[in-house]
Amino acid sequence: MNIKRRALGGFSGIVDDELIVLGATVLQAMENNAYFPTPVPDLEEVSQSWRQYQLKLSIARRKGSRQA
Repeated sequence: MNIKRRALGGFSGIVDDELIVLGATVLQAMENNAYFPTPVPDLEEVSQSWRQYQLKLSIARRKGSRQA
């Protein structure tokens, strides 16, 4: 019997709104946390990526013309 195992990862099964909330929760939990003194990647980089994702999601959801 051949059993294939694979690691499950990524965020493909998460809805966009849930991903925004999850990102905010992780950022708040790790900020000034003694257990994560120097996280990799840096929290500023993660925070910047989270803000960009949030911005692009809001732009994509705008109702406008097709040209926009």
